[in-house]
Amino acid sequence: MGRSRDSGPGAGRRDTRSRTHAGDAGRRPERVAHEIQRVLSDLLLRRSRDPRLEHVAITRVRLTADLRLARVFFTLLDDRADRAEAERGLEHAIPFLRRGVADAVALRYVPDLAFSYDAALVDARRVDSLLREARAADDRAHGTPEGEADPAARERAAGDAQRTARDDAHGTAAAGDDAGPGPPGGRSTKGPA
Repeated sequence: MGRSRDSGPGAGRRDTRSRTHAGDAGRRPERVAHEIQRVLSDLLLRRSRDPRLEHVAITRVRLTADLRLARVFFTLLDDRADRAEAERGLEHAIPFLRRGVADAVALRYVPDLAFSYDAALVDARRVDSLLREARAADDRAHGTPEGEADPAARERAAGDAQRTARDDAHGTAAAGDDAGPGPPGGRSTKGPA
C-alpha cells in the first residue's frame, strides 16, 4: 500500500516553496536589471576608453522575465554629443560590457544587450524649459521683477506686503523709522528697551 500525502513526516505542512519563488520571480528581473544598470554605468564611467561614450549615461535597464535580454536605455549628458556616434560606440562596446556584466553579476546566462535612446530626459528638459519661459513671460506681463519669478519668493513678498499693510493700518512704524506715530526714534514705551 502506498503512502498518503496526508500522513508521514511533514504531514499537515503546506508547501510554500512554489509560492515564494513565484512571488519572487516578478521582482528578480527588476533587481537584476538594477544591478546590471549599476555595472554598466560603472564600466562606462571608469573603464571605457572610447571617446564616443564619454557623455553616455545609463538611465534604466529592462530585463525580460527569462533574464536573456536586457534593454538598456541611455541618454547623453552633453547636448552637443552626437547620438548616432554614441549608439555606434555602444554597439561596438557590447562584448566588453557583457564581459563586465558576467564578471560582476552572478547569472547562469549573460543577457544580450540592446541599447535604446531614452528620450524621456530630453523631453523633461524641454518641458521644464518651456515652463520656465512661460513663467518668466507671465512675470514680465504682470510686472513682477525677474528675481521674483520663484514661487517661494512670491510668497515671501506677499507676506511682507501683508505685514506692511497691517502695520500701516495699525499706525505702527518699523524700528528706526521716524515718520510714524510714537516716540522719536521709533522706540516703544512698552517694555524694556
